Amino acid sequence: MRLNISNNYQKSVLLLILFLSALRLIFAFWIELANDESYYWLYSLHLKSNYFDHPPLIAIWIRIFTLDFLLPQSPGFLRLGSVISCAIASWCMFKCVALLSSERAGWYAVCLYNASFYSGITAGFLVMPDTPQMVFFTLSLWLIAKLSLNDAKLSNWLWLGVSIGLCIMSKIHGVFLWIGLGFYILLYKRNWLAKPGLYLSFLITVIICLPILFWNIKYHFVTYSFNSGRINLYGSSINWRDYFSQIIQQIGINNPFNIL
Repeated sequence: MRLNISNNYQKSVLLLILFLSALRLIFAFWIELANDESYYWLYSLHLKSNYFDHPPLIAIWIRIFTLDFLLPQSPGFLRLGSVISCAIASWCMFKCVALLSSERAGWYAVCLYNASFYSGITAGFLVMPDTPQMVFFTLSLWLIAKLSLNDAKLSNWLWLGVSIGLCIMSKIHGVFLWIGLGFYILLYKRNWLAKPGLYLSFLITVIICLPILFWNIKYHFVTYSFNSGRINLYGSSINWRDYFSQIIQQIGINNPFNIL
């Protein structure tokens, strides 16, 4: 009998996702909300088109996965969207890497993704803007992988615009997807500059993100003045203490094993 290795990897990934999701749900109902989680819960109680320091999708996410608060507003149900989001992001990661390399590589990618303290806990368990962001970030990567192999399908371009738009509506850092894609196009895919789908995709992203722009125009771009105020320049020399502190923090939150 011939063994279907492809199906075995897919089943393994699905079983891992189910197991880790069940584990996260147990802890979700057991552990009280952290300060930041309570803060974003307040977002969901007062829906706006944007907030002082973040876009609005985390508030909408909480509303969606609590069935507009038909479910009890307990830590477990408030974190339900985070647990489901991590499962979806893990699957997108698997499909992306499997498409570019192999399903075996996709399996390892999912293992590393969930072993990361950032994607497995911060974004995959806690109520944070990173939660919906990682769904649409990994989905965008999957769509870009599809386009890198076949750029003729217009629907993939359109879905990419939607996905990156929603990623930015989760957390403004989603804009790095377009920046990274721009460099990729300039270095490897200049023929894409002649593709109408590219410009339609970018236009869709802009339209989705208009609420952030309109809100900030109304409130004198307070979001950006606040965040830019958190950046301090100490002069032209390198601040070695803060530099190495930042490096160590990044290694820690992504799991030293993953970095190695």
